[in-house]
Amino acid sequence: MNDASIFQRLLPRIIDDTTKAGVYNPVFCCGTQIAIESAVKWTETAIANHQPEARIVRINGSAFICRSIHIVKERGNLFSFVKSCCGGDVLILTEPEAIAGKKRMSENLYYILDDYLLHNRSIFSFALTPPGDIPELAPRIRAQLEGGILLDLGEKIIGRL
Repeated sequence: MNDASIFQRLLPRIIDDTTKAGVYNPVFCCGTQIAIESAVKWTETAIANHQPEARIVRINGSAFICRSIHIVKERGNLFSFVKSCCGGDVLILTEPEAIAGKKRMSENLYYILDDYLLHNRSIFSFALTPPGDIPELAPRIRAQLEGGILLDLGEKIIGRL
């Protein structure tokens, strides 16, 4: 049994412990692209089943950058967009490595992560490598993402939903 199958089996408990006590918050998963895609689906399904009233905010690093650039051109600032990212019960962050090295985007992501952590709301983050191995990731974002539990989903995926 690898971390991917353990993750899938323990996901309801991780969600419960993370949302009620902040025990594992944030949960950071790394692995192959297929492992990450499966883990994101498992997480979304488990949250929907376990906490159907929870509002999930999804942030993809690449899309966050594109959307931010568009909003700055359109409105002149990102405040309302960043604030809207803070309104959920659960944050699912994918591709945080896309934001590495981008100072303004890193500041906005830091604000969002900080808001979730301060209000004891769940963060699930998914990347190909652990935060410590993402070059140019802002140190304070790295510290936030490494502050909970880190799961390496490995090479193989045992099951699918």
